[in-house]
Amino acid sequence: MWSEIFKNRELVWELAVKDIESRYRYPVLGFLWAILMPLALMTIFLVVFSKIIRVEVKDIPYSVYLITGIFPWTFFQSSVIQATTSILDNGSLIKKVYFPRSIIPFSIILSNLVNFFIFMALLLIALPLLKIKYSFFIFLLPLVMLMQISFTIGFSLLFSSLYVKLRDIKYLAEIVLLILFYLTPAFYPLDLVLNFSKGFLTLYMLNPFVGLVSLYRIVLIKGFIQTLPEEVCLYNITVWPVICSIGVLLLGIFVFKRLAPGFADHV
Repeated sequence: MWSEIFKNRELVWELAVKDIESRYRYPVLGFLWAILMPLALMTIFLVVFSKIIRVEVKDIPYSVYLITGIFPWTFFQSSVIQATTSILDNGSLIKKVYFPRSIIPFSIILSNLVNFFIFMALLLIALPLLKIKYSFFIFLLPLVMLMQISFTIGFSLLFSSLYVKLRDIKYLAEIVLLILFYLTPAFYPLDLVLNFSKGFLTLYMLNPFVGLVSLYRIVLIKGFIQTLPEEVCLYNITVWPVICSIGVLLLGIFVFKRLAPGFADHV
């Protein structure tokens, strides 16, 4: 699959550019909205959760805590939802000409990745302005992003291939993502989970996105790792998300490769 993607990298990029152009073709400001939208959301979060609604999080402003969790999750969620229906949406193209089918969901992820890179650049600029010091582990940010991209590719390939044969998968994917979102500390601190039983915390930490979101904050915000509750095992924060990202990626590739030959018969 990777060799096919590399050989057809120009087609992947063209489809990604087409997707980006379709979003920003008609607005007067065009692609500038890709910068203005995350900038506006960051500003809203900063104003609302620092001046109007005050939520206590250890040693860091809640607005920063929220931004560093919500935006990475938004990239993952929007990419998977769009990729799930991408094969069926391009059914006419699949019937007309042969090309590696994996190119379609990959192009969706790539187009969303462009927006995510813009957000990360804005965030890195904003943190010093908000008097937040960079973490010593900032150099690990590309690895954390790569881990999230692996999750995104794996889920996208899995759901998009299954959706071709079973149309209920779209709604199942939305439910799974909704459950994962509320079981991920994107907008609430991990301390709240400690209010439940220790057994619940053990099950909760099996969600690899708990570690992934926490890793974003660890590599971006100085001292955040010291704010984690003592009951949280560092293995679940570091090693477990890596194992899961590789596992989900391999599962997505395996299922997609098995089902791809029959796509033309079902679209």
